[in-house]
Amino acid sequence: MADRNFWLTLFSGPDWEAFNAAGARRLELGGSAAERAAQVRCGDYLLCCLMGVSRFIGVLRVTSEAPVPKGGGTCWLLVKPLILLTPETALPAYELRDRLSCFHASRHPHAWMTRFTTNLARWVAADGEHVVSALLKLRQHAVRRPLASARIADRPGGLSVESGLVTVPVYHRDEGGHDRRLAGTPVPAGNHALVQAFFLKLGHKLGFVTWIPERDRLREIGGHALGHWPGVRSRINLPLEEAARRTLAQMDVLWIGEGDLRCAFAIERDGLFLMELLRIADFLALKPEGRTAFYLVAPDSRRDDIIREINRPVFATMKTPPVSVCRFISLGTLHREIPRLKRQLQYLTSAYLLEISESCETREIG
Repeated sequence: MADRNFWLTLFSGPDWEAFNAAGARRLELGGSAAERAAQVRCGDYLLCCLMGVSRFIGVLRVTSEAPVPKGGGTCWLLVKPLILLTPETALPAYELRDRLSCFHASRHPHAWMTRFTTNLARWVAADGEHVVSALLKLRQHAVRRPLASARIADRPGGLSVESGLVTVPVYHRDEGGHDRRLAGTPVPAGNHALVQAFFLKLGHKLGFVTWIPERDRLREIGGHALGHWPGVRSRINLPLEEAARRTLAQMDVLWIGEGDLRCAFAIERDGLFLMELLRIADFLALKPEGRTAFYLVAPDSRRDDIIREINRPVFATMKTPPVSVCRFISLGTLHREIPRLKRQLQYLTSAYLLEISESCETREIG
C-alpha cells in the first residue's frame, strides 16, 4: 500500500447509520479528536469501528487537505468511502487477534481493549493494512453475525482528563431519598442460578476448574446441585493474600486455569450492581498485576448506568482501572444464548465471551 497513516475512528450504531444516511462523505469530529484531526493528511485511511463490540465496519479515505472548522470546537474531515459494511456484517477485531499487535502487547486477555477507546487514534501501519485487507475480503464474501441493536446503542458521554475519559454521574432521588437508578429490581434467584449454570458449563467445557460461593452450591438446575456439577471445586486454591481471597469469595463464578484466576463473573443479584463493581475494583486494588478477565452481568436496562459508574474518576486513577479489564454482558443476551450453548457447546472457544459481551468505555463529549 502507498505511504499513508491509519486512524481508528469510533462510531455508535446510530452514529454509523446517520453518517451513511448523510452520504458518508463528511465526518464530524469534536473534543480531543478534533485537535488530533490537524495531524491527518489527505490520503490517510480511517478505520471505522463500532464502539463496545469492537467490530470494524468500514474504511474511509481522507480527501481534505486539512480539517474544515465547524465551530464550537468541532470540525469536519472530507472523506471518500472505500468499504461500508453493516453492523451485522462488520468484522470483530478479535478475529484478527493473530495479526494485530494490540493482542500481543500484554498477557492480560482484555488489554487490547485500550486500543479501541480513543477516537481518531493513530494506528500502526502494519495493523491498518491487516484490517483493510481483511475487510476487502469480507466485502466479497460477507459473513452475517447477529448483533442486537442495544449493544451498539449510543453510550453515555465522558469528559477528557489527564488520566483519560471519566464520567460524573448525576442521579435524582425520589421522595424517599433513594437513588432509583442505583437500586434496581433484584434478579430472581432462579434466573441468577441459571446464569451461574451457564458459566459453569461453559467454563468446564473450555477446560477450566470452576468455583461458586458456598451460599449457592445447593441451588439446583435440572435436578442437580450446582456445587456438584462437573469441574466445580469447593475451595479457591490460588496463591492470594487473605484480603484478595475474601474479595473473590463474593464473586458469583470463577474460572481457574494453569494455577491462575482466568475469569471472574459478577452477577447483579439484589438490584445493586454498584456492589459488584466495587468488589471488582477492590480485587484490582489488591492485585493490579493479575491477568483476570472480569465480566459484569446485569439486566439490559443497567447498561448505561454501569458505563457511567465504571468510568468514575476514582476508578480512572487506579493502576488497573476496572474499565480496562471488565466487560458487560446483558441478561437479555445470555437468555438468547442459552439455546445456542446447548446446541453448539462443543464448538465454542474462549473468544465466545468476547462475542456476547461489550466493553464499557464511554464516548467523549466536548
